[in-house]
Amino acid sequence: MNNQTDIFGGYPQPKTNIQEVLLTLITNGKTSFFDFSYMQGYRTRVSNLTLTYGLNLETEKKTKENKFGNQYTYHVHILPDTEKEKAIAIYNKMVKNE
Repeated sequence: MNNQTDIFGGYPQPKTNIQEVLLTLITNGKTSFFDFSYMQGYRTRVSNLTLTYGLNLETEKKTKENKFGNQYTYHVHILPDTEKEKAIAIYNKMVKNE
């Protein structure tokens, strides 16, 4: 395996934002806004994975405090083990069609 695929856990390099979000779910098992704070439309990508591609993600609501002591909530999207093979097939199809 070359260094390029080592970075991505042995999977082909993502070429779009939705591929990047999906690959993070596959390799890490979960993702949140904190993984993609630079990405406009992160929530839309997660929504597309569930609505368009039929991926069943679990969602966990988390609460944190900012530096001023104010609480805020965010969601962690979790890829269940039962959906991992489906997610890999979707990812490989996405990358192949690019």
